[in-house]
Amino acid sequence: MSGNLKKSVVNTGFMYGKMVVSMVTTFVGTRIVLEQLGAEDFGLYNLIAGITAMLGFFRSSLSTSNQRYLSLALGAEDNKRLQEVFNSSKVLHLVLSISLIVALEVVGIYLIYYKLDIPPNSTELALIIFQFLIFDIAFSITSIPYSALISSHEDIHVIAILYTLDAIGKFAVALLLIFIQSNQLIVYAAGLTVTFTLSRMALQLYCKHKYKNLSYKFVFRGNKGLMKEIFFFTGYSSFGAISDLVRTQGIGVVLNLFFGVLINAAYALVLQINGQLRFFASSLMMTLNPQIIKAEGSGDRVKMLELALQSTKFSFFILSFVSIPIYWQLPNILDIWLKDVPKYTLELARLIIIQALIYQLTSGIHTAINSIGNIKKYQIISSFIYLMTLPLGYFTLKAGYGVSSILYISIAIEIIVFCFRIQYLNKLSHFPIVDFLKKTFRYTLLPVITATIIIIGFYKSISELNQYLAITVAFVISSLTSITSIYFIGLGKDEQSLLIKQFNLFYAKYTGI
Repeated sequence: MSGNLKKSVVNTGFMYGKMVVSMVTTFVGTRIVLEQLGAEDFGLYNLIAGITAMLGFFRSSLSTSNQRYLSLALGAEDNKRLQEVFNSSKVLHLVLSISLIVALEVVGIYLIYYKLDIPPNSTELALIIFQFLIFDIAFSITSIPYSALISSHEDIHVIAILYTLDAIGKFAVALLLIFIQSNQLIVYAAGLTVTFTLSRMALQLYCKHKYKNLSYKFVFRGNKGLMKEIFFFTGYSSFGAISDLVRTQGIGVVLNLFFGVLINAAYALVLQINGQLRFFASSLMMTLNPQIIKAEGSGDRVKMLELALQSTKFSFFILSFVSIPIYWQLPNILDIWLKDVPKYTLELARLIIIQALIYQLTSGIHTAINSIGNIKKYQIISSFIYLMTLPLGYFTLKAGYGVSSILYISIAIEIIVFCFRIQYLNKLSHFPIVDFLKKTFRYTLLPVITATIIIIGFYKSISELNQYLAITVAFVISSLTSITSIYFIGLGKDEQSLLIKQFNLFYAKYTGI
């Protein structure tokens, strides 16, 4: 157990390091690219990139499906099955990438020539950029089996390092534009493609070097039954991802119908905040998911459920650790970040933080259900429940309720999905619902509630400080109270002992004492 914990901590640390580098390089790099390309060329690139960006959810579902089947084989210690899954995945992804190239060429060229508002003198340029982007997405799909293989072996720190280098490479491409004055947009698109390709090739080389128990020769004949199974699993996962995308973007459309485009500025900022918060929690889940699926693959259902609950608890702690001070200091953060804060941003952002916390309470259960594999009914019902946010929100706003009412509806829907998930897992595995609810309150919610109450006591004195100092003090106080309450209330005796043991080992290793 301690080995798994150590690996999870290391992987999570690398993921957070990657996030910091990506945020900084993206923030600075975007400004450089905008200055060098100009608003028109910058807008043209992002317009064309938007055609392929919509396939992001599909790539994510493919990665999740591949990782599941590879982790199950590793958990069962069945090398023959692992090889079969890997070979079948490569064949499936090659077929999918070729199909997407054909589909994108037809649809993309039609959109560029007949639908998108592109200046006539930029049409040829748009087509060139589009070819680079098609290559990127096709190559990324054929690389998924390799990244999934690394994830299933829990070597996620390798992916974090390579993606960090990819972010630095993209930043280098942005700097290159300063020294090149002609064909800048083509140079930019080509540079991003080269950087992207090198990072994906590095994934493949790492797999061949590290996992020598597998053969990497391409076998054109995969297991048709297995490919079909992976494809349908991906399809149902994609269905869930699409419904989440439709709900998230649909809320913006519904708000627009009643309050105009100004509300969309506020909602777009809220989605950015939500995306960053979810990344903090999902980074830990990404490191723990392979362990959960491996436990199921080994036939140890009890261990699988235990790991799923632990991942839920600790990912909730991580999210609350960040979201509590942000919720508390959001007015100051928004003022510093934006200066001119769009109306309704504050109240919508606070509600989206609450929604994210509720979602995290069953994140591990979602992984447990995926591990067992019976997801058709689960994805259809949960997607239907999520999509009910839009009609209910529409009629609520039409009835004259305020802007935030649609997010109150969304929070209520999240609670309903919470109930559905634990009930569905109970049907699949006799999951103890009452025991789960008791432990969730005692070991997950109670320490966070305690920390929040203590923090509220400091609110008045901190509010008198200047904005920068107030944010700093709030994060320090929140960190100390959260760590203390989580340790004494949220951790059991075994977890406390394990944490102290790991800390002592770490201290001895780096101090020599």
